[in-house]
Amino acid sequence: MAPFGKGLKILRHQGLSAFTWKVLRYTPIWYLVWNTVTSRAPVGTNIYERDWDLLIILDACRVDSLQRFSDSKPYLDDIQSIQSVGSMSAEWMLKTFTGEYRDQIAETAHLSGNIWSYRILEEQFHRHRMDASEQDYLYDGWPHWQTLSADEFGYYEMIWTDVDEDRLHPQNAAIPHILTDRAIDIGREKDFDRLIVHYTLPHIPFIADALDWEPGEMSTSELMDGLDHTREITPTEEAPYEGTKWNEESTDTVKKGFEKNLELVLEYVEILLSNFEAEDVVISADHGEALGEYGLWGHPFGFPLSPVKTVPWAKTTASDERTYETQYDTTRMVPHREEQIEFLEQMGYL
Repeated sequence: MAPFGKGLKILRHQGLSAFTWKVLRYTPIWYLVWNTVTSRAPVGTNIYERDWDLLIILDACRVDSLQRFSDSKPYLDDIQSIQSVGSMSAEWMLKTFTGEYRDQIAETAHLSGNIWSYRILEEQFHRHRMDASEQDYLYDGWPHWQTLSADEFGYYEMIWTDVDEDRLHPQNAAIPHILTDRAIDIGREKDFDRLIVHYTLPHIPFIADALDWEPGEMSTSELMDGLDHTREITPTEEAPYEGTKWNEESTDTVKKGFEKNLELVLEYVEILLSNFEAEDVVISADHGEALGEYGLWGHPFGFPLSPVKTVPWAKTTASDERTYETQYDTTRMVPHREEQIEFLEQMGYL
């Protein structure tokens, strides 16, 4: 479709906000100006400005979606909200782990299943242009980022595996069972002031309905051994926002898929809370998710509006009741470039 025709289609189906965003983001100087104004602005609450012993990050989790489970999940009876420092994972990491909080970071153990942790904290992707086809906008803007590297943490582990059977679904690299296991092990075996556990779910794609799983009916061992998939995910589950942009898919269907992903990861959060000793636990998110607000879907970089900047801040506690014994060794591996690209494609960034 010619650019003019595509622009009219965006304006007709998605509204003026989406149209303006699409037009401006392809202006050559756009990212340099936009990132300087938005990403470098000191907006939002840094996690190190709050008290917590264990911080559970649910990637892209919305406040209203988490609140839907407050009646059925006793540990979600105190859901507040804060403004995140970022509107997508990379931006959140760039603005969270800075020299200003060097001392706190040195006493923090950080476990992550999000590929951006590797790209930002280890690869330092934002400090140099590696490939013009890959998120070059992370480099643009002023001043340059002053984010710390992975070796500044008291302990750091990127939870990554290329073994197909260790993924919940072959079309998605989420491995919450291994991440939960490693967090429990670190909590029992190491001594740090704080621990961050960064899950990739409920981020797209929507895999929950394609698993051999029923909410609340699986045992701890079944969940932690890794659920089997029953089918390939559908095009709507793989790229759920494409249809809604053109009014070809129901918004309610997409929201249900998002919340089913959230319900799945909460099963693993419950296991973690029952096998970890911490008085101050917070369940939060790196950023939110736009589900049609202002005609937008997902979580653009440097986007200052509420759907992607407002995140939950749910306070609870954890007690190690020894209902689970760890079984996975560290999965410390360096993801190959092809694996990184595949992960980013699965997550909708490419």
